[in-house]
Amino acid sequence: MVMTLLTRPKISVATVVIATDGSGDFNCNGTADDVEIQAAIDSLPATGGCIYIKEGVYDITNTILIDKDNVSIMGCGHSTIFRVSVVINYLINVTANTDYFTFELIQLDGNDNCVWAVLRFSGATTRSRVSNCWLDNWEPRGITFVGAGEGIIIENCVFEAADAAGPNYAILINASSRSFIRGNYIYGGTNVYGIQIYKGTSWYISIIDNKIINVVSSVTISGTSGSCGRCIVSSNIFPSSSGWAIWIQESDHNIITDNEFFGGTKGIFLEDDSNYNTVANNRISGCTTGIEAEAAADDENIIESNMIHNCTNPIVDGGTNTQIFNNKEL
Repeated sequence: MVMTLLTRPKISVATVVIATDGSGDFNCNGTADDVEIQAAIDSLPATGGCIYIKEGVYDITNTILIDKDNVSIMGCGHSTIFRVSVVINYLINVTANTDYFTFELIQLDGNDNCVWAVLRFSGATTRSRVSNCWLDNWEPRGITFVGAGEGIIIENCVFEAADAAGPNYAILINASSRSFIRGNYIYGGTNVYGIQIYKGTSWYISIIDNKIINVVSSVTISGTSGSCGRCIVSSNIFPSSSGWAIWIQESDHNIITDNEFFGGTKGIFLEDDSNYNTVANNRISGCTTGIEAEAAADDENIIESNMIHNCTNPIVDGGTNTQIFNNKEL
């Protein structure tokens, strides 16, 4: 029998350096630096390559386009700053059908100048990653997914407070599958929402080990007529949500486990035809309502082994065939 191995596309070893001190292959001087950055990306072969951004503040006046596969952009941490200086739609736009994009170790300062988002995945992007980045002044959206894609990872990023008129979404997903959102820190402000999976076709997304503080809603999973579900929300800490820690709407077969919430109106809210969800082993305290299945259309959800402390209404069951057992109310 002949065995074949699945391999990822060949990646070019092309490496380009961008600097502000004249030491790079492309050199920026603090005025419309995006021109040099875009030129560096365009200089890579069709097979992609790596771009290293040295320390410095890079002035962005036009959206940076990523329109080829296998592009990796790496900075040297918090000392590499992309700062938007004029009003533009996006700081970075990953165009449709662009795969294996990696972006890491860069501070992105939207400077309240990005109309739609700081970083946008336009659609059908697969196996790309944003990691160890800092997003400041990112409102109304930090990182957003617009079209179908899969295998996206957003990890270990920091989203600082946003105080502009909202709604403001740190991470907004309209369509994605088999993706990971893990280890991020989101510190909110006025009208800020943390991680939103909203009204698109999204399946098998893992939301794990995030810290989301001072927001309206920490995690929302909201579909339309069975378009969204089978997600895992686990091992997160959500203090000081003014609305909901986790809001499930028209979404099925999600697992919500081992999270800790305190403060807010509702800890976990199952609304509008959300079925077959498992809510287990969560610790909820100081909410008006701990866990709620809102309506009869919420069918066959499981609520078990949760610790609910100091909540006015620990568990509210308006659903159908809800299984509730082994919860502890203090």
